[in-house]
Amino acid sequence: MEQVPPRSESTTQEQQENYPNDWPVITPEQERIKLGLPAVPPMPEAPAETPKPPAKKPKRVRKLAIGAAIGLRRVRKEDHVKRLMMAALAAATAFTTLFIVAGAATPAAAAAGNGDSYAGRVALNTTASSSSVVGLWHLDETSGTTAFDSSGNGNNGAISGPVTLGVPGHLNTAYSFVPKSTVIVPNASDLVPGTATITISYWLNATTLPCCNAVDYDMFTKGDGSSKGGQIKIEVQENGQGSCMFRGALGKKQLQAGPNVVDGQWHQVTCVRNGTQIVETVDGASFSVTKATGAITVTDPVRLGSHKGGGDWYRGVLDEVTYSIGS
Repeated sequence: MEQVPPRSESTTQEQQENYPNDWPVITPEQERIKLGLPAVPPMPEAPAETPKPPAKKPKRVRKLAIGAAIGLRRVRKEDHVKRLMMAALAAATAFTTLFIVAGAATPAAAAAGNGDSYAGRVALNTTASSSSVVGLWHLDETSGTTAFDSSGNGNNGAISGPVTLGVPGHLNTAYSFVPKSTVIVPNASDLVPGTATITISYWLNATTLPCCNAVDYDMFTKGDGSSKGGQIKIEVQENGQGSCMFRGALGKKQLQAGPNVVDGQWHQVTCVRNGTQIVETVDGASFSVTKATGAITVTDPVRLGSHKGGGDWYRGVLDEVTYSIGS
């Protein structure tokens, strides 16, 4: 039997090209069926997506976010503190800071205090809570005859004599005094200190020293040497030093110390009677002396710039007078 050689791929291709109708067309589907496969290949399933972890914020962004949260909390806290401070400020008009330097007074300090025995040098910023301020005279009026009390207690003063209003002051405007000038504040029950702490503060600017023969400047007085119930006398002496004198049921004591305040500059003088201690402060530097004075119950008016009945007239500018009773 004659064997037929296998057709080469080239021969088969040539025959298909020369006799196309003799060769059945096999589609891809038929080819797949012959091979036992589905006619239509299944669509490949999309691979399941792996959930992506949440994107991390850059380190700088996280730090900024954390900082913003902390800052917001801090702002809220500071706002709360600020509100508390404002509430406290509404209940107080000043602060008291007392720093005592231990040790005995130097000879110079004793000389400045006219021989008084000093417990030591202190630095004192004198103030008092609003509940104890019984008189606050800003002396800012530029016209009229009334020195209005800003403490809320209504202790207004009557301006008497040739007082010049509206001159430049330490704060805003002030009063300028010459002989025969004074401000008189009528007595009231809240102006009588008894045994409570007394704080009197004022600002002055003067160029002429008191003269002469034991004449001084009476800056703030309540009563005189003959007044029943005691006396308060805050003065500038002939040498320009400020002085504080309190007389009560147990006796009197005057403290004179500090620099010359009659030099054409603004100075603050503060006098405090607290129990048995008297403190005089000039521009923040203070001296103290111990003496029991007892209850002061004098009912005379408060006078600014003069002695009771006249005399010891102040010559200079006066501003921001504060009278406090209690702590």
